[in-house]
Amino acid sequence: MVIDAWELHDSEPFTGSIDLEAGRTYDLVVEYFNGPNEGEIQLFWQLPSQKPIFNGAFGYNDKVIESRYFFQPANPPAQPVAKPVPPKSQPVKTPVRTPRTEPARSKPTPAKTTASAPLPADTLERYIPKNILFVKSKSEMLPSSHLELDNLAGFLLRNPKLRLSIEGHTDNVGNAAKNLELSKDRAARVAAYMTEKDIAASRITAKGYGDTRPLVREATGNALNRRVEFILQE
Repeated sequence: MVIDAWELHDSEPFTGSIDLEAGRTYDLVVEYFNGPNEGEIQLFWQLPSQKPIFNGAFGYNDKVIESRYFFQPANPPAQPVAKPVPPKSQPVKTPVRTPRTEPARSKPTPAKTTASAPLPADTLERYIPKNILFVKSKSEMLPSSHLELDNLAGFLLRNPKLRLSIEGHTDNVGNAAKNLELSKDRAARVAAYMTEKDIAASRITAKGYGDTRPLVREATGNALNRRVEFILQE
């Protein structure tokens, strides 16, 4: 049992966690009932390479599990039906049952990634926050981004010796020059928000790289490439 919340609920989330071992498959069972209103279930995971920095002091890097990691076994082969028992005068033949075999499972192909730029020796952590969101094609930040940034600001206030580097990135859709400007504007907007939270501007640097440093190269317009990255340094 990972989560047990068998009651009527409104909009509150419920969480549980389990460690998964690489290279194994796991059975997943979801049992639920639906009350008067609509319901939604989302399943997240967090890869070892994306573990939260400083024990999740300002957020976690859990992400919705992609559908390519799920599969539904094919219907099992029909079991042979036992024939009626013949008269005693005839020998009884025991039906032979063929053991059920598991369907072949193909291993997911990992996404092609590109190496990040070398980091300075005094870097403590580099991470990608999950909830820094902007209006499409603009540098206007959505209100849902504030919680993540407020947590980061609180951490920096408690650790005044740390410096913050903010990097803005876009996907490869549209004009490269405009993407570069957009990434710079978004990084600058995040930096401005941090100064509004009493983080000294001298502790913050902001840069934009447009679409020149994608995380994923396999598809055009991949959402993973539209991101803001934070680098904490001493």
